[in-house]
Amino acid sequence: MRVPNWFTPQLSHTMDVRTDGDRLRSMATLEQIIEEVKKLPTEEKLRLRAALEQLTGNGDELSPYRTREDERAWLEAHGEEFLDQWVVLEADQLVAHGTDARIVYNEARAKGIGTPYLVHVTPRADPYVGGW
Repeated sequence: MRVPNWFTPQLSHTMDVRTDGDRLRSMATLEQIIEEVKKLPTEEKLRLRAALEQLTGNGDELSPYRTREDERAWLEAHGEEFLDQWVVLEADQLVAHGTDARIVYNEARAKGIGTPYLVHVTPRADPYVGGW
């Protein structure tokens, strides 16, 4: 006995394997969602944005964009003490420093820093002002 198409449960969202056709249909659906979102009032768009920012991917929380302002401020205040050295900073803390970048980087990773902010400290150059 043949089962009619309308009776077959739609389980594509639970399957790990997708065909190119499934991917194209998802993309079309995503485009439709984007078009619908464009029609929302600003307040609803903000609510949607906040909800999306709370989502997780692969069990990891989405990481916020880091400006590294604290690290740059630390370099401004303490950079002269570490001229011609490599430093790894995390927020306003010095994690590791030395003359070999690879050793400094690996030391920071060993201390649990996932993405070390590694900087080679060089003397600040005065701006060149030309003239006659």
